[in-house]
Amino acid sequence: MKTRKIPMRKDIVSGEMVPKKELVRVVRNKEGEVSLDPTGKKNGRGAYIALDREIAKKAQQHKVFEKAFSQAIDPAFYEELYSYVDHQQARKELFENDAD
Repeated sequence: MKTRKIPMRKDIVSGEMVPKKELVRVVRNKEGEVSLDPTGKKNGRGAYIALDREIAKKAQQHKVFEKAFSQAIDPAFYEELYSYVDHQQARKELFENDAD
């Protein structure tokens, strides 16, 4: 059986290479709007962040996305990021528990 290559992306906060499916893409479009891109297919400049609330908090504290996209980020974006990360972590735990 052929082993599939796992796409890796760099977590913008930790700087570590992580399997893409453990990250969420954040994208800035041409209009300068910053949003979550769960599909990974939106047009624009993308940056990846781990699905972890602590890392999301660090991203906000250290203004990681402000630096990556060279612009101010609306605090509402971080609220959306937190709720998305929480939701994904809850789903992950649910599926891990189902596997037992």
